Amino acid sequence: MSKFAEKYISRAQKADAADIDVIEFKVKLTTFEDVNNFNRIACRQDFVISLSTGIFTVDAKSILGIYSLDLGKDLTVKCYVQYAEDARKFLTEICNYAIHHEE
Repeated sequence: MSKFAEKYISRAQKADAADIDVIEFKVKLTTFEDVNNFNRIACRQDFVISLSTGIFTVDAKSILGIYSLDLGKDLTVKCYVQYAEDARKFLTEICNYAIHHEE
């Protein structure tokens, strides 16, 4: 598992499965391929993922929503996860898009 994913996983590990944890970090999507790959990964998840720039927030599972954002800026990702394993899979897959990620 990447160090980027490890950094956030401990926050998603909850004793009470009824809890929802919000994991927040920044990503940079610079090409059409980046946007499409990120969107495909987001669509495979069973939890809510949002992307925002400034005051605009969209569903990361909406390709049109992502393209409506200013992709020249860093995007804030918020994941609303209940299970650490779900977060682990997602964070591991998107770590290349994360800003200041460590490998």
